[in-house]
Amino acid sequence: VKSFNDNDDTACNLIEKINNEYSDKYNIFFGNGGDRTNQTTPEIKFCNNNNIDLIWGLGGGKIQSSSDLLKNWYK
Repeated sequence: VKSFNDNDDTACNLIEKINNEYSDKYNIFFGNGGDRTNQTTPEIKFCNNNNIDLIWGLGGGKIQSSSDLLKNWYK
């Protein structure tokens, strides 16, 4: 588990940390699932600029969004 700064609503800070720490030993991948596409994933630019491969469709189709779950929980 690694902590990271997501003030910009992305995982770019984490991806950068992982890339800096492990890219000399491993190929780095960034994966997305559910409703994420190349139009809705701000991390794409960072990944493309740093030779990080992208994986789409992890976990199958999106059943419920975390936003919807939180809205229902607050009710």
